[in-house]
Amino acid sequence: MERIFKNVYIFKEYITVFLATVLSSFLLISNENKQIENLREKTIDFTGKIKQNFAWVKIVFNTIDENRELREKVLYLTLENTRIKDAEIENQRLRKMIGFKKSGNLKYLPAVVISKGFHQIINSIQINVGENDGVKKNMPVIAERGLVGKTFLVGKESSLVQMMNDVNFGVSARILRTRATGIVNWKTGNIFEISYVPKSSDVAVGDTIITSGYGQIYPPKIPVGVVSEVSDSVPGMSKKIILKILVDFPSVEEVFVIVSDRKPEFILR
Repeated sequence: MERIFKNVYIFKEYITVFLATVLSSFLLISNENKQIENLREKTIDFTGKIKQNFAWVKIVFNTIDENRELREKVLYLTLENTRIKDAEIENQRLRKMIGFKKSGNLKYLPAVVISKGFHQIINSIQINVGENDGVKKNMPVIAERGLVGKTFLVGKESSLVQMMNDVNFGVSARILRTRATGIVNWKTGNIFEISYVPKSSDVAVGDTIITSGYGQIYPPKIPVGVVSEVSDSVPGMSKKIILKILVDFPSVEEVFVIVSDRKPEFILR
């Protein structure tokens, strides 16, 4: 009880004002005097306008808050949409990468390209696997669409790969449809040529070129390219055959190193 009296004493001014306001309001409301009633009407109109203005202020602030929330949602959806698109592209690429059907003792090691053009002389890429992963020199390197090159310098944890578009690169290949064989070399830019195919051989635009399996490095039936141009009007005994290579070398990000001891065969899909 003492505590209550103490609080009343401390806040006596506020209590007095509150009681006076309540009493004045009661008198104004209960008084039937014409002047008092006019004052009440003006007071109601005035307070109504104030409340209306405050209502608009509240609406404005609510709108600002809603716009802020909408902007945040739009940003979130934009980022989420980008993430989904990126994941979809990644999944498509990975589905292609695991889309090889294999027979025999094919064994391959997935790798990620960590740099390009690392070697000053040889057109190459660097990958994140090396001796510790079972990689050795002259192992074939492929991407989801076909041949990329071969390892030529192997470290403990990374390796350099000589690309097909290096001037010193060559691979024995054959025409899938007719089994005519030749050597695929890079010429310039995106131009590749398969040489030493006799003019008597049946070769047509659109023919698929695959590795022949001859030699000690590349297994047979790895996709290489598609014939884009054929000509017999050149000197010598061989056709001039221009290829469109299947792998887009500038965009290669993931590859496989074939680490099998025995030559496997790709089954073309």
